[in-house]
Order: sequence, then structure tokens, then C-alpha cells
Amino acid sequence: GDGTATTSGFFDEIRISKIGDGSGQSGQNWMLTELNNQNSPRTFYTIGGQENRTPSTMKFGTTVSADTKPGWYDPFSYRKKFTIPAKNVSGGSNLSNFPVLINHTDPDIRITSFGGKSASGSGEFIFTSSDGTTSIPYEIETYSSSSGRFIGWVNVTTLSATTNTDIYMYYGGAAAGAATNQNKTGTWNSNYRGVWHLNEVVADEGSGANNHIDSTSNANHGDQSGNDDVNGKIVIAVDDISSG
Repeated sequence: GDGTATTSGFFDEIRISKIGDGSGQSGQNWMLTELNNQNSPRTFYTIGGQENRTPSTMKFGTTVSADTKPGWYDPFSYRKKFTIPAKNVSGGSNLSNFPVLINHTDPDIRITSFGGKSASGSGEFIFTSSDGTTSIPYEIETYSSSSGRFIGWVNVTTLSATTNTDIYMYYGGAAAGAATNQNKTGTWNSNYRGVWHLNEVVADEGSGANNHIDSTSNANHGDQSGNDDVNGKIVIAVDDISSG
């Protein structure tokens, strides 16, 4: 509206998206599924055990054991399967390009110097669809190389309301260029006009600092003029927002 308005309260994960476009981006089922996921991530999916790329004693046909398994994303050495039960998808229709929140702490995904399997402190991961080879976009919100805490968003191409949906998280690949595996803007499709995680720790940087980053390709960055960071539902939030 006109002028400036200030609202008190805690704010986290603010999004603006198109509505009424028939894509499943809006609507009760979409929002209820988001709630199921964000309110309790660890009950939204189940996680399988660690799988190795190539068991040391196994061969595939005439190939040697160092070769890549069929249906495996090379050159990553390890993966885990995340399964989203159909019962956690609200309504009877599939949801397309759904950003699933993965909130997972796992010693296996720590870097090697802390006893894990990852090679890079920035977190070198790939997420794929159920075939194990088709990569899907994701964005890391936070990753701890020492604890193996991973919080991020994965764009699941089709989240089924009738059958369980599987995705794979790969790790233990080459360290070089690891951070480039992310596709932040690809995680949020063109229906989103802005996505602000509000997870940046902000000092009192003043007007025009663009210190809350829009994750979409629209680059509608926001400015936090005061130090209003609080513990959020997902990492960090802010405790007031002004609009002008």
C-alpha cells in the first residue's frame, strides 16, 4: 500500500508467487503439503541407509569393480534415498516442481576430517530423481561440515499423491567446484516472484544494503536496516518487517 507500514512478529521463509494459474503452485493442497513438510521435516520423509557406489567384491558383467553402478550418478561414491510417502501429500493430485525442505543431520555427510564421507567444506552434493541419474535443482540454506547438518530445498519434479516419491542425495564426490552443484534459482520456478529465506546474519547495515537475498532469478533483494535477527523456524528469521 501507500506509505510505510511496520508489522511486529517473527517472519521466516517469505514467498510471493502467482495464484490462480492452474499449475498447482497455489491452493489448499499445496499449502497443506508445505505445512506438513516445514512443520516436521523428519516425519515428511524416510531416509534409507548409506549405499556405496561399488562394493569392492562386485563386478557388473565384464566391467571391473571400479566402474560405476548402473543407475548411479558418477563420480559420487555414496548416496542415501529419501522417500516421501504419498499420504504426506495433501489431496489427490500430484504436485509439480515442489520445493521439499530437507532438514537432516547425519554424521555420514560430514567432511572427511570430521569422520564423514564428504570431501568439501562447502558441501558437495547432488540430488537426483528416483532413477538415480537425473539431477534435480537444489539450494543449500545451511550446511555444517563438522556436524553434518544439512538444511536445503530440493525441487522435486513430481511429488505424487498416489505412490511414494523417491529422491537420492549423493555425496563423497570431488571437492573441486563442489559449490557449483547448487542451482539456487532453478529450485524456484517462474511462478515465484520472490523467495527470501531471511537466514543472513545482518548487522545494522542501513538502507540499500540488499542484505536479504531473493533466491529467484528476479533478484528482488531486501534491505534490513536494523539488527533484528532471531532464531527462526528454519535457521534465522527477523522480528519485524517494514514495507514502503
